[in-house]
Amino acid sequence: MRRHLLVVLSVVLLFSGCERPDGSPPAAPAHPLTMHLGRIGHIQATLPDGRVLVAGGFQNTRGLLPPGNSDVEIFDPKSLTFRVVAQMTTVRVLFTDTVLADGCVALIGGSPGAAVDLFYPRPDALEPGGEICEPRAMHSATLLADGRILLVGGMREAVTFHDGGVHEERRYMKSVEAYNPRTQTSRLLAASLNVPRQGHTATLLDDGRVLIIGGTWEKRTEIIDAAKETVAWGPPLGFPRTDHRTTRLADGRLLVTGGTGLDAKSLDVAEIFDPRTHRFRTLAGRMNRQREDHTADLLDDGRVLITGGEDNHAGPGGKDIVLDHVEVFDPKSERFSKLPPLSVPRDDHRSTVLADGSVLITGGQDENDEGLSSAELVVVPSAKPVLH
Repeated sequence: MRRHLLVVLSVVLLFSGCERPDGSPPAAPAHPLTMHLGRIGHIQATLPDGRVLVAGGFQNTRGLLPPGNSDVEIFDPKSLTFRVVAQMTTVRVLFTDTVLADGCVALIGGSPGAAVDLFYPRPDALEPGGEICEPRAMHSATLLADGRILLVGGMREAVTFHDGGVHEERRYMKSVEAYNPRTQTSRLLAASLNVPRQGHTATLLDDGRVLIIGGTWEKRTEIIDAAKETVAWGPPLGFPRTDHRTTRLADGRLLVTGGTGLDAKSLDVAEIFDPRTHRFRTLAGRMNRQREDHTADLLDDGRVLITGGEDNHAGPGGKDIVLDHVEVFDPKSERFSKLPPLSVPRDDHRSTVLADGSVLITGGQDENDEGLSSAELVVVPSAKPVLH
């Protein structure tokens, strides 16, 4: 489904502009959690006051110009309701959100042009935030210690019409730029990636450098020093992958889960990056399901909740399977345990850990390429103590 989504994105780029602290579970909503419209490839960000910002995405991925969702909604965990608070002036999909020190959220990429939107939680309003140097989607955005946002790689699309058809040229990007929210300007770094990447992850290390993992089925990693404007090769992955997830664990190690391998099939292999040894190590325990485009959230107790996604070519006739599978990773045992499924299968959905420890899941794509307007709360049972 990601391949279909990329084709749709190319046209749009051209034309459209858990348990509570007291041990009790959160109260079940009187009605199903529902957003105003369906969303695929949207963003979801936690605001300083505990509310959750949800914005953008497609309503479905069918046709050359599928409908986009320009709504900006706020989820209130106290009332368990969504409320539309603003409208974006252009459709954004597969873009990034970065929560700044003052609580403002920078929405960057995934739309025609290079405009940046800034969402201010008080008074819940969108304002223009200048422009980036190069339009991009499926890039990464990392908040640096100095307040700048490092934008890495991604994808640009060129679509031409001739002979009565649509001809697509997909351009994966190598460029790296730093957007400054204070001046609302962006500048390309002197150095660029060694290889173009999209569908990668970027993680800020303790020394201020940024580790780039995977993307475009790469086994090689790269390390960016934004202060020195240098890019160097990093330690290799055990498996090439794209559309995976990287989660920083409580002890500083990085967990890399799933993604798509070189054979275009989803992976059930996970790896750990240890910054002390500067190496990746493939885990002996496999995930319970091959998956990509899933979510992976660090829980308050140090475990990682993994939900949904898709399993490429696993269905009848090689069709992708959208997943409702849920599992949790325990960094102590380095094992994955299966949990009850989601209410519906979801791919390219979003997730957020709320203050009470439960996880809010929103939207995503179903097996019919339709964007889901539903949301749900996942409550992870407490880890059972290990008896010796």
